[in-house]
Amino acid sequence: MRGEVERMDPFRGIVGLRDLKDTARRLAEEESPLLLLGETGVGKNLFAKAIHEASAESPRELVTVHCPSVPPSLFESELFGHRRGAYTDAREERVGAIGAAEGGTVLFDEIGELSLEAQSKLLRVVEERRYCRLGESRERQVEARFLFATNRDLAAMIEDGGFRRDLYFRIATYCLEIPPLRERGPEVAELAAVLWAKATGCQGVPLETAEIDALLSYDFPGNVRELDGLLKRVWFGTKTGGQSRLALLRHELECMSWRRGTQSVPPSGGLSVTSLGTGLSFWSDVRDPYLRREINREELRAFLEASYELAGRSLKRLAPLLGVDDCDYKRFVDFVGRHGFTARQLGRGKVTRGGAEASRGGDAGIASARERCRATARTKS
Repeated sequence: MRGEVERMDPFRGIVGLRDLKDTARRLAEEESPLLLLGETGVGKNLFAKAIHEASAESPRELVTVHCPSVPPSLFESELFGHRRGAYTDAREERVGAIGAAEGGTVLFDEIGELSLEAQSKLLRVVEERRYCRLGESRERQVEARFLFATNRDLAAMIEDGGFRRDLYFRIATYCLEIPPLRERGPEVAELAAVLWAKATGCQGVPLETAEIDALLSYDFPGNVRELDGLLKRVWFGTKTGGQSRLALLRHELECMSWRRGTQSVPPSGGLSVTSLGTGLSFWSDVRDPYLRREINREELRAFLEASYELAGRSLKRLAPLLGVDDCDYKRFVDFVGRHGFTARQLGRGKVTRGGAEASRGGDAGIASARERCRATARTKS
């Protein structure tokens, strides 16, 4: 039943923004190009998908061209397609994005990242709605709706010579600007409730007033995407235990502010395993604060142990989550070996209480812990 309702109203999955959705519904009926504007993470792709599904082209494909990932030398092949043998590596015939979107919609995501050379090739297609595949002389008619999305200021890029003025006027027949999260007022609470339900699979207790207030205190430069990631990390943290949900949420917000440079003091409450894999740097966010005594030994050890468990008791899997490159892996192992894990335990992928004694006693503690491990092994044998 829910799926049938969403098919009837493709915009149902977009929380709030009622007036903007009404405008988008009307624009879905048009055939001219549409430019979607807004900061990173505001939901431009969600609107593009909903506009496609609400249009007459909805039974056909929505094809997305992610402009930053297409090298200028391959742009024509990716967009128009090619015949087999059109160039050295063209071993098979390729339809191209426009051909794949025949009768449907093609979205050029992050159009502001397209090179000037590629812009000139795109301009002809948008103007004349005709194109040729590489290796062919026969022109083909374009039968697709064009959507474009960007987080860049195209007007400023035009003045700086980074974007073609004529292309801008072709793609901006209609414009739809999606506001950032910080300008959406009370809708943030409604959106947070929806995202929390999705993150928890509707298993978590609904967000409380104090938690909503904490969310409203942050401006979310990464917009909906950043809010979604935050709530997923908090849900993950609540499953590991140790801190209340509100404490986890506040700590995460402090970490986010500190990394952006909007908070001058280190986050309170020590380290959090919810930051694993989210841009955390072991050297600047863990080791350096420890050496400056902003994190004590017990906090460091608790963080390393909890992180080690969450990484499946594997330092190899833990290292990338902490932002440790392969070239720094040995240095990372040496450091954690001096602060809670003995070299023998690291080799076996096991943690025992001997590690705590090793961290307190330096090299002598490590030797003592190794000898106890040998003695235990002899006893068992």
